[in-house]
Amino acid sequence: MNTTAKSSQSVATPRDLRSFGWLVGGVLLALAGLLWWRGHGIARDAVGALGGALVVWGTVWPSVLREIHAGWMRFAHGLGRFNTCLLLSLFYYVVLCPVGFIMRLFGRDPLDRKWSSEQSSYWIVKKEQRPRDHYEHQF
Repeated sequence: MNTTAKSSQSVATPRDLRSFGWLVGGVLLALAGLLWWRGHGIARDAVGALGGALVVWGTVWPSVLREIHAGWMRFAHGLGRFNTCLLLSLFYYVVLCPVGFIMRLFGRDPLDRKWSSEQSSYWIVKKEQRPRDHYEHQF
């Protein structure tokens, strides 16, 4: 990634900071409400105070949230990279590998890679030719 794209992505506008304060603060206030309902006093007060501060700062003075927003985005980026690697690895080893092994076990070859002596190439001639106007309006 070039440096100009990176620097333009890391600059948060006041609108971004305001929306960050409202969203994260609102979620924290909702969590504080859940903690109040469950009867957790100290945690409720701490989470509620943080959520309220984020909402107020986001409304009145969003530039205060610049460093908090930057740290949150760094955390979110790292978490996203970790989740992507984890989920893609799990999908590959839990879904694709077993399907491939089962297909090999039963002799299925969806790419038709078997070579016979009568073949001169892997080219497959289409039996049905569609008219040209079929390709003009595909959607």
